[in-house]
Amino acid sequence: MKKLTTTDLLDLKGGVSVEEYCATLDQMIQDNWDNWNRDQKKAATDAFSAHC
Repeated sequence: MKKLTTTDLLDLKGGVSVEEYCATLDQMIQDNWDNWNRDQKKAATDAFSAHC
């Protein structure tokens, strides 16, 4: 029987990696920054600061 790695376990839970989350968030910020209001910008920067 194969021993599961941490990556395997994350995939089983359906989660995304920190790298993938941060890359997606970064792309969203780059694509939308000029169109977001102050609250949306704060939420994005708070999320990036906390998780990336």
